[in-house]
Amino acid sequence: MARKLDTYRKTPRDEPYLDVWSRTAPRYRRRSIVLLIVTALLFAGLCCFAYWLRTGEMFPGPANEYFGLIWKSINPVGSDQITLVDFLLFPISVEQVPVQMVIMGLLLASLATIPILVGILYRLPSAVAFVLMIAVLAAMPWFAATILLGCVIAAHPAFRMHFRYANAVLGLVPIVIYYVMATREPEATYSAATPYGFKLYAPWVLAVLFSCVIAALVLLIARAINYRPGGIAPVLAITFAVPVILFHAEVGRDELAYRLIEREFGPNSERAFVTVNLRETETEQAERAWKRARSVMFDTIFVDRKRRRAQVARQDLAEDRLRAVEACDEFMTRFRDSEYVPCVLYLKGLALDRRMSEVALESNDRIEYHALVPSVAATSVWETLAIRYPQSEPAAVALNRLATLDLRDGRIDRAAQRLDLLMEHFATLPAGARSPSARDRHSLFAKMPPAATLGIDVAAEVLRARRLREMIAQCHDEPPSPFSPFAPDLGLIDGPPTHPLAAFVSLDPTAEDYGVNLSKLLIAYPASRIGPFVAAQLAALEPSPHRRIEQLTRAETRYRGMPGCAEVMLHHAESLKEVARFADAARVFTRLLEEYPESCWAAEARRRQMALTMLLLPS
Repeated sequence: MARKLDTYRKTPRDEPYLDVWSRTAPRYRRRSIVLLIVTALLFAGLCCFAYWLRTGEMFPGPANEYFGLIWKSINPVGSDQITLVDFLLFPISVEQVPVQMVIMGLLLASLATIPILVGILYRLPSAVAFVLMIAVLAAMPWFAATILLGCVIAAHPAFRMHFRYANAVLGLVPIVIYYVMATREPEATYSAATPYGFKLYAPWVLAVLFSCVIAALVLLIARAINYRPGGIAPVLAITFAVPVILFHAEVGRDELAYRLIEREFGPNSERAFVTVNLRETETEQAERAWKRARSVMFDTIFVDRKRRRAQVARQDLAEDRLRAVEACDEFMTRFRDSEYVPCVLYLKGLALDRRMSEVALESNDRIEYHALVPSVAATSVWETLAIRYPQSEPAAVALNRLATLDLRDGRIDRAAQRLDLLMEHFATLPAGARSPSARDRHSLFAKMPPAATLGIDVAAEVLRARRLREMIAQCHDEPPSPFSPFAPDLGLIDGPPTHPLAAFVSLDPTAEDYGVNLSKLLIAYPASRIGPFVAAQLAALEPSPHRRIEQLTRAETRYRGMPGCAEVMLHHAESLKEVARFADAARVFTRLLEEYPESCWAAEARRRQMALTMLLLPS
C-alpha cells in the first residue's frame, strides 16, 4: 500500500526531510503519540532521579524548600547560588565516591541529548515539554535554558541539515560551553581547599562523549527504521536504567541518606548548630532602637538583644539536637547493615553532647556550639558505638568520652580499661588514618573510608587517651576529698566524697568560670598529683605569653619529678617560642625528653623540637 507523506520542505537537493510526523496515516500518528508519551514518561523518571540525587526526595517536596532550590539555581549573583557544579559536590561528592563521575556523565548526557533528539525527530515544539521537565522536575532552570537553545539550533528549520547527526552535535555546542563555564567557578572556591583534581572535570568530558554516543545510536536506529516512531524510547530506557542500576550497585541509597545527614548535622554544617556573630547581626538593629530611644544607652540595648538572641539560640540548639537524633534513628532503622552506621552513631552522639559556649557569648559576642564535654544523655550512643563497631574510627572518640564519663562518676578502673582498649586498637594508626575495615583505595573508583569526612583525628584521640591514662596512673590511689572544690567557701558537702580526677574532668573548658574552677581545684587538692595537669590548663588561659611563662616556670619548679610536669614543660616551651626565645624553648624540650621519656608528650616534644632546630640553624 502506498504511503501517504506530509507536504515537506525541499532541501537543497530537493529530497524530502522525513521525521516522525511526516507520515499522516492514523496508525503512524497513534504510534507516534504513544511512543512520545512513553519517552516523556521515561524522561520524567530520569529528571526525578536527578532531583533525588540532589535532595533525597523523589519528587519536589515542601514548597518552601523546592522553590528555594529553584531560586538559588536561578539567582546568578546570590551568595548561596547553586550551580551545576554543586551537583558534583553535594550531597555526594565525586571525591568521596569517584564512580559518581560516570553516573553524573551518563545522567547529564541523557538529560542534554534526549530533548535535542526529540526536536530533530519530533520537531521543536515537542522538545519544549522535555526542556520544561528538566527545569521543573530536575530543578535545573539554567541547564534547561541552555538545552532549549541547543534544541533550537538542532531542530529549527533555519538550521536544518540533511545530515542529522551534524545537527545534533551542533545543538550540543551551547551545552559544552555551559559545562566549561560551570567548571571555571570552583577553581577558586573548591579546588584550592579540596583535592578534586581531574574528578571535577571528568563528568563534563564523559557527558559530552556519552551525548555523542547517544545521539549516534538514536539517529542510526531512526535511519534504519526510516524515521518511523520508536527510535528514541529504547535508547532512553537504556540510558535511564544504566545510571540508576550503577548507582544502586556501586553507591547505594544509604550513601545518599548519610551524606544528607552529614551535610545537615555534620562538623561543617551550615544548617544546624551554626555559629552566629552577634556583632554583625544585632548591631544594626540595636543602633536603630538606640536612635528611637535616646534615653537608653546603646550598650544596654545591645546586651538586651544579645540576651534574647541567646535564649532563641538555646531553643534552636534543642530543636537541632532533636532533628539530628530523629534523622539518625531513621537512618539506622532503614539501613541497619550500612557501613555508615558507626558514622551516624557518631553524629548522634555529638548532637547530644552539643552545648552553647558561654565564654564565646560573653567575651566575643558569638553564639558558638561545641561538643567537648560528654553528656550523660549520649552514654548509650557511645556504648553502642564502642561495643558494636570497636574497629571504626568513631569508636576511638566513643571510648574517650565513655572514659571521661566513668571518671566523672568515680569509676576509675572502668575508665582505665576503656583507655587501654582504645590504645590497643588505635595506637599504631597515624593521624587521619582510616579504620581497619575501610575499603581499599587503590582502585580509581573506590569510595573514601566512611569516616574520612568527619574530621576525626585518631592520633589526637590516642594522645588524649594516653594523657588520661597517665593521670589515672598518678592519681588512682589518692583518697577522695570530703570538700566541695566548687563551693564558694570550700565547705563540707553532703553526698559521696569527690575524687580529684572526677572533679577535674567534670569541668567545661568553654565555661566562663573555667579558670576560677581550676584555681579552686588547686586549693581543694593542694597535695594531689593532679596539680601539674591543672596548672598547665590554668596557664594556657593566660593571654599574655610573658605572664604565662612566669606561671609555667613556677609550676615546673613546684611539680618537678611528677609525670604530669611534662605537660607543663611542653606549654612552657611553646610559650617561649611565642616570644621568639627559641634557644630557651629548645632547652626545655631537651629537658622534657631527658626527664620524662615515657610521657605521652615525649613524641610531640620530639617533633616540635625538630621543627625548632630548623629555626636555630645558621642562615
